[in-house]
Amino acid sequence: MLKMGKISYIIPFLLVPIFGILIGYVATITKFIPPLAYGVPWTTPGPLMPFLATGGNFKGLIIGILITAMSIVVYAPFVIASNKSAAKAQESNSLNM
Repeated sequence: MLKMGKISYIIPFLLVPIFGILIGYVATITKFIPPLAYGVPWTTPGPLMPFLATGGNFKGLIIGILITAMSIVVYAPFVIASNKSAAKAQESNSLNM
């Protein structure tokens, strides 16, 4: 059975990629980073992808780190709420035994 704590992760799961794409798009159209010129394997770590895809432009690395930081900021409240919910459920289970 699916618990409410697990389903709450769907919100950041959907928001983070949208925000990441928007940050990359804005960085490209404002010419902060050059357009992506090289294909990068999908197994490349996230912050390195824009760095390598822009041909080693360090501004691409900054964008990759920015997107990673944004992901952490978006996920953090949901993880904290889930941890509190799990602790409360564990506490109530231990009281019932």
